[in-house]
Amino acid sequence: MKYICVLITVLLASATTLAASIPFVKNFTNKEVMCPNWDIEQDSKGIIYIANRYGLVCYDGKTWQTYTTNENRTIRSLHIAPDDRIYIGSYEEFGYFERNEYGKLVYSSISSLFRHKELKNKDIWSIEQEEHLIYFQSFAGYFSFDTQSNKVAFYPVKGMMQRLYKVDNKIYAIVQDELYRLEKNSLTKLPATNSPLQSPVRSMLPYNGNRLLIQTENQGFWIYDQGQYTPQTTINRTPDISGNNEALYAGNGNLLAGTRSSGLLCFDPQGSLLYKLDHQTKLQHNTVLSLFKDKSNNIWIGLEKGLSLAFINDSFSFHYLKENNIGSIFDVALWNDYLYIASNQGLWRIKAGIFMSQEQSFSPERVNLPGGFVQKLLKTDEGLIIGHSKATYLLNRQNQLSEMYPTGGALAGTEIHYPQQRKGFLLGSYNSINLYDIEPDGNYSFRQRLTNFNGYPRYMEFDNNGNLWVAHTRKGIYKLKLDKNRSSFIGNEFISCIGDSSRTQMGVFNVGGRIVFTDEKQFYTYNDLSDSIVPYDRLNTHLEFITHTKHIVKVDNTYYWFITDRGVALVNMAASDTPVIEKVLLFDNYNLRMHKDFESIVPVTPEYSILCAENALVAIPNKPETNPSSPSQELIFNHIISYNILKDEQQSLPVRTGDTACRLTSDFNSLEVQVAYPAYNEDIYFQFKLEENGIEKHWQEKQNTPSINIQRLPAGNYCLKCRAIDEKGIAVATASFSFSILPPWYLSPWAYAGYIFLLAMILLAIYAGVRRRTLRQQRHIIREREQQIIELENKRLNDEILFKGKELTQSTMTIIENNKILLAIKEEIENHKRMLGSQYPNKYYQKLIDMIDNATSKGKEWDLFLSNFDLIHEHFFRNLRQRFPELTPNDLKLCALLRLNMSTKDMADMLNIGVRAVETARYRLRKKMELDSSVDLVQFLIDF
Repeated sequence: MKYICVLITVLLASATTLAASIPFVKNFTNKEVMCPNWDIEQDSKGIIYIANRYGLVCYDGKTWQTYTTNENRTIRSLHIAPDDRIYIGSYEEFGYFERNEYGKLVYSSISSLFRHKELKNKDIWSIEQEEHLIYFQSFAGYFSFDTQSNKVAFYPVKGMMQRLYKVDNKIYAIVQDELYRLEKNSLTKLPATNSPLQSPVRSMLPYNGNRLLIQTENQGFWIYDQGQYTPQTTINRTPDISGNNEALYAGNGNLLAGTRSSGLLCFDPQGSLLYKLDHQTKLQHNTVLSLFKDKSNNIWIGLEKGLSLAFINDSFSFHYLKENNIGSIFDVALWNDYLYIASNQGLWRIKAGIFMSQEQSFSPERVNLPGGFVQKLLKTDEGLIIGHSKATYLLNRQNQLSEMYPTGGALAGTEIHYPQQRKGFLLGSYNSINLYDIEPDGNYSFRQRLTNFNGYPRYMEFDNNGNLWVAHTRKGIYKLKLDKNRSSFIGNEFISCIGDSSRTQMGVFNVGGRIVFTDEKQFYTYNDLSDSIVPYDRLNTHLEFITHTKHIVKVDNTYYWFITDRGVALVNMAASDTPVIEKVLLFDNYNLRMHKDFESIVPVTPEYSILCAENALVAIPNKPETNPSSPSQELIFNHIISYNILKDEQQSLPVRTGDTACRLTSDFNSLEVQVAYPAYNEDIYFQFKLEENGIEKHWQEKQNTPSINIQRLPAGNYCLKCRAIDEKGIAVATASFSFSILPPWYLSPWAYAGYIFLLAMILLAIYAGVRRRTLRQQRHIIREREQQIIELENKRLNDEILFKGKELTQSTMTIIENNKILLAIKEEIENHKRMLGSQYPNKYYQKLIDMIDNATSKGKEWDLFLSNFDLIHEHFFRNLRQRFPELTPNDLKLCALLRLNMSTKDMADMLNIGVRAVETARYRLRKKMELDSSVDLVQFLIDF
């Protein structure tokens, strides 16, 4: 009962102290902000803008960009209008930035429209807006810019004008230590019976109704109420309140005051100091120049040198070690109103209430133990088991310390239940598992060391079948079964690795009544039906973001902490049968240094757990926040650039979303796309996928960088989809960019038309060429055939000539022979006549002689001879007649015989005349032809 009362007391103290938690401060040390930061604003999309000596610095949570005025002057004041136009004030210059269609800020000067001597050597220190009027304040007065008419006017004041202050949509000003209301370009002095405003006024805030809370530089805070100034004495009693520079209300209603030398002070609504952020509590510099509360109620702190971000609404409470002698923290446990801390320098403790109240730093006391380190604290109903490197100790309910086991290194333990409601405890040490009986008085009685097991257990869990699963510190998993006497293991199955992983360092945990194994790649579970270890699809599917879990810690039957090498996640295991990540803390986001392989989070109360880091202890609520920590944001495109890889040229594209596609030429077919999701109190990841021609693709692996580079895209229609994923793995925003890559000129429609025309011309040319070739071939074939016909005809003619020649020869010989026979017969008849005389009647004699003469001169052989001769010697006779028309038929016969180069005797036989008659005929023929005597008649006729 006493223990329960102590626990309730601690819980109440925890709830009270954690309500005023010192926020975690994130410092930015990049070049863009390592200078005086005069003003901070945020646009409707969530982008943060800082005014400093470098110009206008933009930050979207991932990337920094700097824009300058035309003369690169220091910017001292900012104001962002509802239309996201960014008005700036500088030295002798004021104007505005606007984003163009390419996502870049472009500066336009307003002061160039109005050159007044009062602007010379003056800075613009503040900017406020009243409807369509923008006021730019300098010490000499204010400039009014009408956004409707684009006209500028200057309104001087008598004396020095301090900053403009906007409270509840009313603009106030301090002129010559008096309070004025600025409305419609007119200053109206407000009544005051007393004025404490001799000290410069740094800020003005609403206060309890229509009153004003005025922060002065050296006279503290004052309340203005209908002409009366009353000091806020509670705040003003704070020692560090002098040297004020800036003030605002936090989202929880607390007042934040930035000072010149004491950092940032936080007061509750009654004015009591809650905490101070300065150089000792992680603030970069103690001089605060500007404050800004963003949409997530985070506080941006512009410093003399640097920029800081305070997570005011974080539910985490950070407790830093005051001394470094504690060493690296391994584990904690809340026991008997003390928080015990296990470290590599031993065991330490501190009162729980003191620990919760000492958030800036705490200093625990050492527990008297032998030298060495303590790695594990096991809290049971009976006491606190201390895993010291040299022995294992028990701290009972009476805070009495005793030695449990002489060998140290205890890392794991679990209760074991006997019949008759008795229970024991299994404690794993360096090389054994030891069994203890828990006595009714709460003492632990060593029974024995269990046999059949040698190893160093890191985790131990019983399943529903009574199997004891033991994860070795360095290698594998053991599945053990106790005998009926609980004295030894009757089964000892060793599993070196699970799944397709070769990793031997694994964890075993009981999650919702199931045994869950981790190998820092995915989750596994034990299937008792198949007696095998299988992937745990329920967790792998819904907890994909944390499948690399190393350690699981039970908070209650609903919530579990999952520890990875990057952070811790609170998982609701009973959320509609689907595990849901409710909360995430990433180590890098809070500059936490974790002890590798000994990352630890301990539920110390039902409401809070403590995360053990090397340099701090972090108290984290065990339940999710009722309200989301960040408002929803839009995923925006910072810039889209297409470039030509070969020519090293690039061009900016309009940053637009939706279905309207941007058309790109084929030579600029590579893209660099950068997106932004302005979220500052959580880590955002990005995923991209490129769909081509409407074909759905898978998302790429998540990445921390908000940009993607796509190279050498072929022609087609594309849609680049992007999504932002929060720390819980939930897609919080999406955006898309549609574009098309035009085909190169040689693949354009005109090119295709040209190709078709060229192809048609080529086909026509080919057709014409083929046709010409075909005609040529046909003509060649015809010529060949004609040639063949001619050759055949010539051959036929030659054969015919040869035949005719043979006939001619034969007929010639026949004629000669016939003539010889006839002449012989004639001669014989003439001989008979001479011999017989009148006995041979003349009648018969003459008849025979005439018959022989006729046969020799008019025979058919001569006709055949002449016919064949004229056929062989074409047109010979015709040509002779044409040239020598006086030739007689006998002359022609003689010419034919001469052309055949026949001998005189043969010619005489042929002509049936004598040899002399032939010679005479030749002589007459020469005369008729008028041939010279030197001309050979035979050769002449052969050549004729």
